[in-house]
Amino acid sequence: MDVMGIGQDSQRALKLFVIACLTLLSFVVVTAGISVGFTILLVYLFFIPIILEAYWFHRRFPVFAVGIGIVYLLLMAGFDSNPLVFFTAGGSAVLFVIVSLLVSDLSSEVQREERRFSRLVGSVGDPLLWMTGAGTVAYVNDAYCSLAGTTPDALTGTSYLPVFFGDSVAGMEEFIRSLSPVHPAGMIESVIADSGGDEHVIQWNVHAYFARDGTLSGSITIGRDIAPLRKANKKLNVLSSLTRHDILNQVQVLLSYSELLEDETPDGAPGHGYIDKIVEATRRIYRQILFTQDYQDLGVEAPLWQVVDVVCGESADAVDSSVIQISCNVGMLEVFADRMFVKVFYNLFDNAVRHGETVTEIHVSFTEEPDGSGNLTVEDNGVGVPESQKERIFERGFGSNTGLGLFLIREVLSITGCPITEVGKEGEGACFSIHIPANAWRYVPSLSQ
Repeated sequence: MDVMGIGQDSQRALKLFVIACLTLLSFVVVTAGISVGFTILLVYLFFIPIILEAYWFHRRFPVFAVGIGIVYLLLMAGFDSNPLVFFTAGGSAVLFVIVSLLVSDLSSEVQREERRFSRLVGSVGDPLLWMTGAGTVAYVNDAYCSLAGTTPDALTGTSYLPVFFGDSVAGMEEFIRSLSPVHPAGMIESVIADSGGDEHVIQWNVHAYFARDGTLSGSITIGRDIAPLRKANKKLNVLSSLTRHDILNQVQVLLSYSELLEDETPDGAPGHGYIDKIVEATRRIYRQILFTQDYQDLGVEAPLWQVVDVVCGESADAVDSSVIQISCNVGMLEVFADRMFVKVFYNLFDNAVRHGETVTEIHVSFTEEPDGSGNLTVEDNGVGVPESQKERIFERGFGSNTGLGLFLIREVLSITGCPITEVGKEGEGACFSIHIPANAWRYVPSLSQ
């Protein structure tokens, strides 16, 4: 028995009180039974306080069980002097001791495992929180206590939550409401304050546990402070932007002079073919740099929940799809992804238009897996992808355009742990499958009803 909200001394006193009451009750019932000649089954009542005492206190020598055995022997001797009865009572007393030793040994092993687990979890650098269904703290590790500026004993049994800032309050409340027995896991980011008032950007992974009737029975939350990574990404973003700007200027100059040289060199003149290759290579470099500009914010801002149907619509509007029908039948599915998630669909749609040759339809669908994860599928009815190229198409530089489209798609999805593969059959159309972890997708109840 581990009672939340009271200290260790109080818990010990409560356990001793329970054992004392059960022991007294057992003696009263057994004495009453002996007085009327009923001496067989009632003796087993003593096992209740004996087992509880051995489990809670697990002493090496079973003093409590020995004491009950002696008192029971004296009790039997006082009511009946028959040697057989006394011998039977002695056997019961020995059984008390054996059971106490076994339970005590098992309890000690359980507690050793609990201590190992506690040390393991306590050494984890990320904050960990275990909440009961009633909303009280059942367990926290050292990292969480450091963030809160307090101790595990001070938090256990309380309803402590960090101080959230701005939109994090409403976002966390909405996120908690979205958890259900059907979709019990999720991920969210929030800005919180530590005990010193400093702000931290924490990415929380939450797994809720529900009873059979659907009520919340508890949850485990693991957080990770991603503020340092976010700051580093922003610095890299600034450096990348400045470098890109300078390179584009020089490439533009190179391209201009190359085109002038191409125009002034007669067709068939020596070296004209080399000039054509220089111009084409320069244009390719220029396109690649412009293309990467769209991805300069990759991983800089926090991932967020995005409605797939809306993202598909925005992407379809940006693609030249005058002769292609694009459908998205996923309901009000939300996916936790980088803010560049819209580029995933844009590039998949654009890839189908450019390379599908016979594409007339693109279909987006979603299926749930038995383990709670899901597969988001984008398939077309074009020529498909050759078996030998199914993995190579995601390599940087592969392809006839920039060679970066599918490569960057994989990078965008990898931020939230969503791998993408091509699973279609050549001649029947391309089929891109995005595997989404259980905690990174959900349906929006308020919108799907």
